[in-house]
Formats: sequence, C-alpha cells, structure tokens
Amino acid sequence: MTHAVTDDHTAGRPTDSPAPAVPANLPNRSLEMQLLHEDMARAHMAHQRAESAHAVRTLRMAAAVRAHRRAERATVRARRLVMLAVVR
Repeated sequence: MTHAVTDDHTAGRPTDSPAPAVPANLPNRSLEMQLLHEDMARAHMAHQRAESAHAVRTLRMAAAVRAHRRAERATVRARRLVMLAVVR
C-alpha cells in the first residue's frame, strides 16, 4: 500500500485502495434499523402529543377551578347584599 504525499488534504491516505463497495440493495438489517428509527420518532411524537394534551387538560382544569371559586365568591356577595337589603 502506498501513500500519496502530493497535497495536505490527501496526505496519509492510501491511493491504490478503492472506495468501499456499497451494496446495490440494502440488507434487511439496515432496513430494520431505518424502520426502528422511524418507529422511535413516531413514538416520540405520540408521547409529545400526549404530554401536550395533558398540559392542556391541566390548564383547563385549573381555569375551571378558578372560575368555580369566583362564582362561589359572587354567590356569597349576592347573599350578603340580599340580607342587607332585607334588614334595612
């Protein structure tokens, strides 16, 4: 094996060895790995959608609790005003 010493970017690389051969069709293992990555990406996106939906439900529940408390306070105020109006 000989090494070319012509340019800095080719220094140290063998010149007489061909590039590695790439098979014409991918082996099953490569296809399985590609599909595995796609499955993992799909699962990740599903997990993100589930987390997002959970966050939305949590925010809606918190807003509903606040609205309920606000309504209870308004009811108490209205009862007090009615009682004051009756007493006078």
